Amino acid sequence: MSEETCLKCGHVNPAATGSETEACPLCGAIYARVKAAMASGQPVRTAKAADSGFPERSSAPAAPTKPPPKVHQYTGRAPDPYIVRLRDGTLYPAFRTVVRLGLFFGYLVAAGCLIGGFVTMFGRDGTFYHLLIGAGTGALVFLLTRIWFELTVMIVDIADASVRTAENSEQRATS
Repeated sequence: MSEETCLKCGHVNPAATGSETEACPLCGAIYARVKAAMASGQPVRTAKAADSGFPERSSAPAAPTKPPPKVHQYTGRAPDPYIVRLRDGTLYPAFRTVVRLGLFFGYLVAAGCLIGGFVTMFGRDGTFYHLLIGAGTGALVFLLTRIWFELTVMIVDIADASVRTAENSEQRATS
């Protein structure tokens, strides 16, 4: 693996593999194609032009390019850099903290249910069914806690993204 800097957006990819079809994880530009376009003198739309919403002007006609394929499947990698930036610069840090605390306490209640099932099973009149009830309740609380956490984080992500989209469209309108 080697480090690769995208000539289109300037993002440094420390985990680059050097593959001929490797793309920038930030903007999706294929490194080899951008290098080839720049070497042939074709205009390349840089991050500055992409941010403004208008392509850079060039005297040479732009060759039609095919957008990079969008793959929407879970690969086990870290979240998209946009989501990471969105969550790091959230407009609602207090709410996100409360949501994380809720997740912690939900896990604590789920563990308590499981422990309670073990304790009642080994109690004086306990049976195996007490363990099953405790384990089932703990699993249900765990699942509901995860669902609650994902839904609330998704709602905050949507709110953050909506505000940022409105800011970007307002900036474009005034430019």
